[in-house]
Amino acid sequence: MVQLDIIESLHYFNIMNAYWITNQNEPEYCYVRAFVPFNAHAPFESYSPRKGETKELVFHTWACHRDAIMRAKNIDIDEAAKELSHARDQEKAVLMKVYKEEADEFACTKVDEYLKVEVST
Repeated sequence: MVQLDIIESLHYFNIMNAYWITNQNEPEYCYVRAFVPFNAHAPFESYSPRKGETKELVFHTWACHRDAIMRAKNIDIDEAAKELSHARDQEKAVLMKVYKEEADEFACTKVDEYLKVEVST
């Protein structure tokens, strides 16, 4: 894992800063506008993992972020994969719906904004 300095780590996903929403139909969740990590790549994309990374970790990071985008925008999995690639490559924040039970998967995700309300798609 990459070591972060204190100032830089303030911008990464923090479970305490999120506005959690409870719904009987799904796990507790929050909405964020966040940046897809540069190392989030699908198996079919050309990417060489950095030291300490595995291809499985790179794919897992990609899949978690793809799913969070898919949930937030209520789009199909292929469209979410395209959104992820575009946001990652353009270094733009994208809307994500993060389940609290998966929050650890977003520890290295830079958050632009924690949203306070339910987002309608």
